[in-house]
Amino acid sequence: MLYNCSNLKYTDFSNNTFAGNLPNDINSLSALLEHLNLSCNHFTGRIPPLIGLFPRLKSLLLDSNQFDGRYPAENISNLADLERLTLAVNPFVPAPFPMEFGRLTHLTYLWLSNMNITGEILENLSSLRELNLLDLSSNKIQGKIPRWIWQHKKLHILYLYANRFTGEIEPNVKIDVSSNELTRTIPDGFGKITNLTLLFLYFDKLSGSIPPSVGLLSKLTDIRLFNNMLSGSLPPELEFPKSLWSVVTDQLSVVMIQNNNFSGTFPAQLPWNFTHLDISNNRFSGPIPTLASKMQVFIAANNFLSGEIPWDLTGISQVTKLDLSRNQISGSIPMTIGVLARLNTLNLSGNQISGNIPAAFGYMTGLTVLDLSSNELSGEIPEDFNKLMLNFLNLFMNQLTREITTSLQNKTYEQSFLFNPGICHNPTPATRFAGVRGQFRRREIGEETEKSRGRRQSWRRDSISFLNDDLSLYSWCI
Repeated sequence: MLYNCSNLKYTDFSNNTFAGNLPNDINSLSALLEHLNLSCNHFTGRIPPLIGLFPRLKSLLLDSNQFDGRYPAENISNLADLERLTLAVNPFVPAPFPMEFGRLTHLTYLWLSNMNITGEILENLSSLRELNLLDLSSNKIQGKIPRWIWQHKKLHILYLYANRFTGEIEPNVKIDVSSNELTRTIPDGFGKITNLTLLFLYFDKLSGSIPPSVGLLSKLTDIRLFNNMLSGSLPPELEFPKSLWSVVTDQLSVVMIQNNNFSGTFPAQLPWNFTHLDISNNRFSGPIPTLASKMQVFIAANNFLSGEIPWDLTGISQVTKLDLSRNQISGSIPMTIGVLARLNTLNLSGNQISGNIPAAFGYMTGLTVLDLSSNELSGEIPEDFNKLMLNFLNLFMNQLTREITTSLQNKTYEQSFLFNPGICHNPTPATRFAGVRGQFRRREIGEETEKSRGRRQSWRRDSISFLNDDLSLYSWCI
C-alpha cells in the first residue's frame, strides 16, 4: 500500500513492535521521501543496500533495533543530502569505522554508539563540518582522539565514553563559536576541558556570569567574551579580579571581555605575561592596576575606575595603546608619561584629571592619537607639542590658557581646542575671517565666570571672540 503513495515525504514507524527483515525493494517507496524513521522496533537481518536510493532523504533513523551483519556504508554514503543518521544500538558484526561516511558533508547529527565499531576514528571524517552531535560511545574504537574533533567549530555534543582510546587529549584545544546567536549561559562544562587554550564566545547573546570552573583552565591563553550580556563579578577562581592572574600563571596573555556588565575590582598588579586586556564598557571600579611588563594594549574605557594614574610607568614601555577614557580618574598626568616611547594611542578623555600637560609628551614621537578632552587640565600647551606628528588631537573642554602654537594652527586641529576659554590663537590674515558666519564683537573682557563640570574659573584678556555655527567658543589674541 505504501508503495502506491508516490508523494510520500515523511515516514515514522518508531517506537513500535515491528519485527522481521526490511524488504529488499524498500526503494520502491516514494522517491520524494525525505524522512524515514524505523528506530526503536525489533527489526532484524541486514539493512538492504537499496536504502541508499532515496535521492532526497535528509533523515535516516535506524537505531535501537536488532539489525545484524554489515551495514551498507557505501550505499548510505550515496545519500548526499542526509542531515541525520542513527545506526546506534544494533548488534552489527565488528567492523572498522566507515570511512565512506566522510562523504555525508551535510550531516549535523551522527549517532553510532553501541554498534561494534573497531579501529580508529579516521581523519577523512573531518570533512563533516556541519556536525552538531557526534556519539561514538560504547564501541571498540582505539587509538588517539584526532585533533579535528577538538577543533571542530560547530560540534556542541560529543560522546566518546566506553571505548579504547589511548594517548593524551589534544594539548591545544580551541573553541571558537563567536558571532552566532548563542543564548543562555556559559556552560560549566567548559571548565572540564583541561587542555583548553582558546575560548572565543564573542558577539553572541550569552547572559549570566562566567562559571567558576573556567578560572581553573591553567592552559588558557586567549579568552574573548566581548559583546554579550554577561554580568556579575568575575569568579574568584578566574582570578578576575583577585586570583585569575596567579592561577593561569604564565599562560593567559589575551583577555577581551568588553561590552558586558561585569563588575568588581582588580588586583594591584596585573600578571607579567598579559599583552592585551580589554575591559571597556563594563562596571569595574577601584584604582588603576599596575600594568604587566609585557602589556601592549590596555583598554578600560567607560568603567568606574578611580584614583590617579600610577606614577611609575617605566615597567610598561611596551604599551602601544592606552585607553582610560570615561572613568573617574583624578590627579595629574605623571611626568613619567614620556617613557612610553612606543605609545601611539592615548585616550584619557572624560575624567577629572587636573594640572598641566607634561612637556614630556614631546619625547613621545610615535604618538599619533591623543585625546585629553573633557578634563580639568590647566596651564599652557607645551611647546614640545611641535615635535609630535599627530593624526588626531583633542583638548577641548579643559582650562588651558595662552596662545596656540603656530604648528597646531591648521585645519587638522581646528576643533581640538574648543571650550578652553583661556586659549587664544592668532591666525594669518588670509584665514582670520575665513568661514566666520557669526557676529563679532570687540570688548574689554574684565572678569568673567563660567561653570564647567561643576567648577568655576575666571580669566582676564583683551580679545576678539565670536560664536561660530556650532556655538563653539574661540578667542583671538590681540
